[in-house]
Amino acid sequence: MNLVRLTRLYVIIFLCGLVTVFVSPRVLCADEIEIETTDLISGDISTETIPYYDEDSTFPFSPGYLGNVENDYSPNRIIIPDDRTIVENTTRVPYRFIGKIYYTNNLGNTCEGGTGFLVGQNIVLTAAHCAYHKGNTIKSLTFIPGLNGSVKPYGEYTVTKVHVPKLYKNEIEIQTGNEYTPIMQKYDYAVLELDRNAGVTLGYFGLGGYGSSYNRNNLEGKNVTVAGYPKDKGGKLYRHKAAVESFNAEGYLIFYSVDTEDGQSGSPVIFPIQGRYYVVGIHTSAYSETLNRGRYITKNIVNLVNKYK
Repeated sequence: MNLVRLTRLYVIIFLCGLVTVFVSPRVLCADEIEIETTDLISGDISTETIPYYDEDSTFPFSPGYLGNVENDYSPNRIIIPDDRTIVENTTRVPYRFIGKIYYTNNLGNTCEGGTGFLVGQNIVLTAAHCAYHKGNTIKSLTFIPGLNGSVKPYGEYTVTKVHVPKLYKNEIEIQTGNEYTPIMQKYDYAVLELDRNAGVTLGYFGLGGYGSSYNRNNLEGKNVTVAGYPKDKGGKLYRHKAAVESFNAEGYLIFYSVDTEDGQSGSPVIFPIQGRYYVVGIHTSAYSETLNRGRYITKNIVNLVNKYK
């Protein structure tokens, strides 16, 4: 093959490569995670990426043995006896940072959607299953901070945008039952944007866990408080404090012996650090007869909150 023919061959190979790059769909890099955003006002849906961090490579940790996993959406479990106590004054810090979530579905029905909590001036953190249902049937969301029965000391806030990991949405769309798969467990978190800056006057939680003085290397055995709105308590805020028992091997699930019930999904797992209130997890579900669990605040969650904060 002469020099001219060889040069032409290289040019053809180069041009084919350019066509592949510009025509093929964008390939997600290993260090990115896709977030799907639903604008509840306009109905528009968009996708963007944020940097991804390997949870297991950040903190070396050896979890305890936790027995058999219950992979389902069973109601959050009361670990007998029921030691939850009512929060009489929901205007106190940090309870006014916590709110009940209601949603309107595609049939126009208003339903109880769980619990959420302020982590920025207009940013609420909650579980993904409180903000997204199969088929994208949630048409509107309302956040009521400090709700105390029928009393709304700070009024209501409309959720304008919902940010949920696309891997969670993709997984729930193929589910045929109530199985709570490892992918759903890992990506069961969502960021909500409010129509007004509630946190300016109410304040909001700091994010503990990753990057704080108490991360998963030293939380085991420490007491945490889960406070939220169980559906059987008529819009009343309940709390309970108990010990962190362990983490899963990859470090994104936190297990504790705190009493919770259905409706407390999305509640903050609270730990005071140096006189301030921080959240080290998002409560998500039951786990066993003696443990409940939440999504630990890893760097991925911190990064997502900071993107929209």
